[in-house]
Amino acid sequence: MRFKMILMLCVGLVLIGSQNISAADKTFNMPLESIQPIGNNNGCNANKVAGSYTFSQFNPTYGKTFVDQLNFGDEGTVYWQWTGSLELPITVGTGSPYVGSWKCVSGGNMMFTVIVGVYLPTTTGGDVELSYYFRFTMLYNVDGDELKRVRRVRKCFLPTEDPTDPNGVPGCGTNISTSAYNFKRLKPMDSDLN
Repeated sequence: MRFKMILMLCVGLVLIGSQNISAADKTFNMPLESIQPIGNNNGCNANKVAGSYTFSQFNPTYGKTFVDQLNFGDEGTVYWQWTGSLELPITVGTGSPYVGSWKCVSGGNMMFTVIVGVYLPTTTGGDVELSYYFRFTMLYNVDGDELKRVRRVRKCFLPTEDPTDPNGVPGCGTNISTSAYNFKRLKPMDSDLN
């Protein structure tokens, strides 16, 4: 239970609907070129993707709504913060912000890779320490002001391993998911000023 709660806390709700990499997954082995756009696709380009997106979900364990805040710079940078990452960091654990890069790929899709450090409580308590890294590579369909997840690959690296090495073998496993995890653009809310 503790491990499950820590994973949920440290990596947000990204793990919903996860599958083991050995499971049959029709889209996992498909080349990017063969993945077709979905919905009313407007395609991917830096001017359309750049901005802030959110995904909110109520967490019954904590009785609160947590928000994933995903920011894409027009120069290809990604910054992702989960509002639940600082919820009980000393007793449950926490994670660093997710930082990485994004690019447009074929079929109106975009992909990005981010790395997050996961910090778990020490055995003596009262503090946290780096326990492992997650490297997420995600494929999303750009549909107007919504990013629709097509595929997510999570690789887990031990603290002695380099998660930035594209050829690195993850010491604590690989996991994939094709479950829906869609982000919507956060627009300025003029109504707040009235």
